[in-house]
Amino acid sequence: MFVKLFNQILDSSIADDRRLRHFFTDFLLCSDSKGIVMMTESAIARRIGASIEEVEWGIEQLSQPDPRSKSPDYEGRRIRKLEGSGYGWEILNFEAYRAMKSADDMREKTRLRVQRHREKKKDVKTCNADVTLGNGGNDKQKEKQREKQKQILPEDSNESSSSAPTEADRAKGYYCFDEFWETYPRKVGKETARKAFARAIRKTPIEMILQAIERQKQSSQWQKDNGEFIPHPTTWLNRAGWEDELDAVTATVEPQFTQF
Repeated sequence: MFVKLFNQILDSSIADDRRLRHFFTDFLLCSDSKGIVMMTESAIARRIGASIEEVEWGIEQLSQPDPRSKSPDYEGRRIRKLEGSGYGWEILNFEAYRAMKSADDMREKTRLRVQRHREKKKDVKTCNADVTLGNGGNDKQKEKQREKQKQILPEDSNESSSSAPTEADRAKGYYCFDEFWETYPRKVGKETARKAFARAIRKTPIEMILQAIERQKQSSQWQKDNGEFIPHPTTWLNRAGWEDELDAVTATVEPQFTQF
C-alpha cells in the first residue's frame, strides 16, 4: 500500500515530538486504502519493529484531543478505535487528505502532458517560443505559413484596429490549439473553437488554460451524467471558462496515491 505524506507533517502540532511523529508515520503505512488499520497492537508492533508498550502509548496519544492541531475536525484527534470491534482503528480525515491535490501535482501533470505533446511535434515551434515569419527560408514558404495562420483567426471587420490580432498572435494560436483540443473533454465545433482559442491566448497563457481544464475535469459538474454539462469548447473559451471555480469531487475521485 502506498501512502504519500505531505511535508506539512513537519510543521504539525506533533512535529516537536519526534517519537510520536515517527509512530504516526509508521501507523499510516499500516493502513488500507480506506484508512483502516485492522491489526492488533501486537501485530502493529511486529510490523513496525517496536515494542508493544510503545504501540499502546502511540495509539493512546493519537486518540486524544489535540487543542494545538491545525485541523478543527474531531477535536484534533488523529485516530479512533473501530466501534463493535475488539481491535482496529480508523485514521480520521483520511478521505479528505486522499482527495486533496496539491498545486505542484497539478503543474507536474500538466508539464509532463505538454512535454509529451511537444515531443510529437518536434518539427513545430512550441507555444512559448518566439514565432516569426522569417523561418520559412524563402518567399514560397513564408506565404504558405501566412495562409495557415490566416485560417486560425480571420480578420474581423467588427474589431477595432487596436485589438486586431498580430501575425505572432495568429502563429501562437496555430501552434497551441492542438494541445488545447487534445485536453478538452468535449470535442465539438473544432473550427469555431480554433478561432475562439486564438483570441483567448492573446490575453491568457496556454498553461493557465490547460491547468484549468485538468482541474475542472475533476469537478462534480463536469463528471455527472457522463459529461452532459460540460460546455462546448467555443462557449467555454468565449466566456473565459478557465476562471470558473467549480466544486471539486471528493468521494468519486480515486487518486493514484493516498496523500497526507
